[in-house]
Amino acid sequence: AVALNSSPDQVMTSPDGITWTSRTPAANNYWYSVTYGNGLFVAVSTSGTGNRVMTSGTLIPPTPATPTATAGNAEATITVAPGSGPGGTPDSSTVTTVGDSTKTCTVTGASGSCTITGLTNGTSYTFTATATNAGGTSAASRASVAVTPTAPVNTFTMKILKTSNTSITTQLNLPGPGKVVQLGTTQQLGSTMTVCTAGKIVAKAGTVTSACRLTPKARGARTKRSLKVRLVTTFTPSGGTAKSVGKTLLLTKTR
Repeated sequence: AVALNSSPDQVMTSPDGITWTSRTPAANNYWYSVTYGNGLFVAVSTSGTGNRVMTSGTLIPPTPATPTATAGNAEATITVAPGSGPGGTPDSSTVTTVGDSTKTCTVTGASGSCTITGLTNGTSYTFTATATNAGGTSAASRASVAVTPTAPVNTFTMKILKTSNTSITTQLNLPGPGKVVQLGTTQQLGSTMTVCTAGKIVAKAGTVTSACRLTPKARGARTKRSLKVRLVTTFTPSGGTAKSVGKTLLLTKTR
């Protein structure tokens, strides 16, 4: 607020319209009106000497709108938008996990999304946001609607494509990134013999092939007899629980 005279209280500010604080004007002139635009308040005087136009400094951004959150596997992605009302444009926003201030992420610019990792699957979380620029940091927004991170469902299939003198090749349909381990065994004279082994890291969901390589001992045994093999594939998704699928096949005797 500005006054035509009544120095020194020609300029006063208030956060709520009830409590007012006196400020030092740019000059002891007849300040007439105030307008707001582009994150600044501008006051002009009808007469006087020296500075007859004065502007506020960069204003703190308004409180951000209530953020929205989407849960993932041990993480959540939060989207932030600027709030309404007077205030400066945010340079960035900080998202904080309610109840655990160590878990945060930052959105660069006035709006956007960021991801908080390291959350516990099966636990409900909410998030708040603050906006920051050169003028300072806003108050925290309202908390988002609660979301619950979950591990991906570990469902996968295995199909035997072919066998050779050196390997058993399978096709695997996997639900996401993780680790594949394969082990083929057979019973020989009352004991378990390893027939083949394989392992690989998978970066994304989809179909992959895996070649379970026969051991020298298994290749030697096949020259004497056919081998009834139990091939077990274990898939451990990233951040999830391992699951195994097994199939039985016959490796015929080789010459």
